[in-house]
This record gives sequence, C-alpha cells and structure tokens, in this order.
Amino acid sequence: MKRPIFVLASLMIIATMVLSACGATPTVAPATQAPAPATSAPVPALLPTNTTAPAVAQTEVTFWHAYGTGSAEETALTAVLAKAAIDLPQYKINVLQVPFNDIYNKYSTDVAAGGGPDMFVAPNDNLGSESRASLIADLTDLLKGKLGDYAPLSVEGMTVGGKIFGVPESLKAVEFWYDKSKLATPPATTDDLLNMEKAGTAVGISFSCYHYWGFYSAFGGSVFDDKFNFITDQGTGMVDAMTYLNELYQIGKKNAWPLTDADGLAPFQEGKIVAITNGNWAMGDYQKALGANLAVAPLPAGPKGASKPLLGVDGYYINPNSQNKQGAIDVALYLTGKTAEQIMMDQAGHVPAITTVSITNPLIQSLVDAFKTSIVRPQDAQLDKYWANFCGPDQIFEKGVTPEAWITAATAAAKK
Repeated sequence: MKRPIFVLASLMIIATMVLSACGATPTVAPATQAPAPATSAPVPALLPTNTTAPAVAQTEVTFWHAYGTGSAEETALTAVLAKAAIDLPQYKINVLQVPFNDIYNKYSTDVAAGGGPDMFVAPNDNLGSESRASLIADLTDLLKGKLGDYAPLSVEGMTVGGKIFGVPESLKAVEFWYDKSKLATPPATTDDLLNMEKAGTAVGISFSCYHYWGFYSAFGGSVFDDKFNFITDQGTGMVDAMTYLNELYQIGKKNAWPLTDADGLAPFQEGKIVAITNGNWAMGDYQKALGANLAVAPLPAGPKGASKPLLGVDGYYINPNSQNKQGAIDVALYLTGKTAEQIMMDQAGHVPAITTVSITNPLIQSLVDAFKTSIVRPQDAQLDKYWANFCGPDQIFEKGVTPEAWITAATAAAKK
C-alpha cells in the first residue's frame, strides 16, 4: 500500500519535527514479529525544510521466513534486511518468522483463504505441489531477462513444467561434515565409513528418507526412471542401500550416537562426535563452533558408484493473492543479488544461486564441487508418493522388518 505524502505547514513546532526527522531511513520490521494490521490512517511522512521534493513513497511488502531463532541464517538475513532498508527506500519490508515445521501449512492455508504474505523464502520441498495447486504465482513473464546471472541448476530448481515459480537463492544438499582436528581423512567409500564406525569412531548419520537419499545410488538403487515411474523394486540396489543403512543405524544406536541432524548439532559442535551427515544450511553454526577445523566432503561412494544426494534450491515465492507482485519481485531480486548473497554465503554458509559472487571460503568451494554428483530435486507429483511411502524407515531400524519386505511393500503402495 502506498502512503500519501502531505506538505506540512511551516509552524515552528512542525519545523522542529521536520528537523528531527531529516536523514531517517526506512526500517525493516523485526523478524520475530508479524506485520501489524493497519488500524488507523497512516502518519504523514515529513519533508526536509530545504526542499519541496516529496519524500520517497513506501510500498509495503510482507515477507515470511523459517530460519531458526539465533541461527547463523537468521543473523545473516537480519544483516541483509538492514541493508535493504537503505538500498530499497521505496519498500517497507514487514518480516515474520514462522517455524519451519509450520511454514508450508500456514502459507498454504492462508493463501487458500485469500490471504498470506506477499512472498516467502523456503526450500523447493513443496514447489511442485504448490505450483499445481496454484498456491504460488507463475513468475515466468515477470522474471524474463532477469535471471542471466543465476546458475542454471538454481533456475532448474525453481521450474515446474517449463514455468518458473521462484527466484532462486541458494543450493543445498546433504554432505559429510567433519572435524579435521579429529579425523584427518574423510571416508572415501561406504566400506571406509562402516569400518570407521565399527572401530568406534563416533559419527552422526542423519537417518531420514531425505538425508540418506544419496546412498541409494552408491548401491545401484534408483527411485524413479526418466518418466518418474517407481523402479525401487528393480534389482537389489535399494535393498542393499537400506541393508547398509540399517547396519550403520544399529552401530549408532548401540553407541548412543546421534541418529538425526537435530540431535547431532550440539555433539558435533562440542566435539563428542567427529563427523555428521547434514545439509549446508547448518554450516554457519558448525563453523562458528569449529572454526578452521571444519571440513566437508561428498557422501562416500559405494560399490556401484557415487552417492547422489538430492540438490535442493531455496527460493523466494510470490503469493498469487499479492496486490504487489512487482514489488515482491524487486525485493526478491535484491535479496538474491550480489551484495545479499555475499552476506548469506559468508555468514550462513549458503551456496549462492547467483554466479557473480566471489567464492573465497574453501568450504563453499568444496560444496560446489560436491554438488556435481547431486540430483536436482524432482518436482513431479510422484515425489509426493515417495515421501508418503518411503519415509517410515523405523520399520526396518526399530521393528525388524527386512529391507526386502519393506521395499516391496513401499513400492507396491507407491504404484497404486
């Protein structure tokens, strides 16, 4: 909404107010507060006494994110938004932090009811389903000619059916993080990793159907063919992968090592485990604790080739209900521009989507190199069936169901 500007009478008391307001810059709403609804007429902007030109009219853009309170990501975003308040005086960015576990449901519910923010930033986890449900705006025409500096993989990660639904921000995938003061050389193969753990080297493996996707290919397994048909029951690759993961799980459980990325955060930072598998969204926190001792390597290769984790793309999505799509686009392009991406890379470990940022951190370069074997996260509707049917590994890990029986049942259910 644009705020009207009124020329103020040259009364002495008003002049005093004008002088005190000179040089003020637009502010960004705190990240932990929801945008306040307008309950009264907007306060007139004040004009400097030495000019008759109007002050910059501000347009409000509401923006949601899910970066954890106090995390390196939230801290970096706060710094970016502080610069945006100066560099984009025409926009007032109202920011709301929403817990990651709630943001997709809250956004979808609010948009379906005709509301929601102008924009939000999140991984492309739900990009396919949200685009098919018309919960995010098609930005193909609005972004025409504006993504030339963005890595092709990042644009691919924002694309469904040939249409672009987001402004790419960063690339993320699960890799092997380690403390090189305690582990001189990371495991190159799955056998190396298994033997390390058998020998008592404490490693936190993140056992979720997202985190360990990369291990499928290491054993020759695949979820889909090139037409997104499930082929999880073809050959022994998926069974071999789950058999291997179960062996790692039982070793970790016996030794009380962390079995999720969240449970492994503090132990890795405190040196209680020497390595952990996780995405680079945690890099800023790891680096804060370990400093120069932090290193990263690809997930180990297996008997059938390289591990190929899912490559996720974080991006800014625009609400189809927004009355200010162009303003939201302008803000999103700024938040993914060179200055902003440099901050997000240096402070939060984001691998930038834009290619004009100078990479000076060897960790970021290691991630870029590791991502070469990744698989861009598919956005086909079939992926929803993967999450629905292959994300109950506790059947194997805790209840003793054989990998063969579990794969057979999950595949049959996914094909229905």
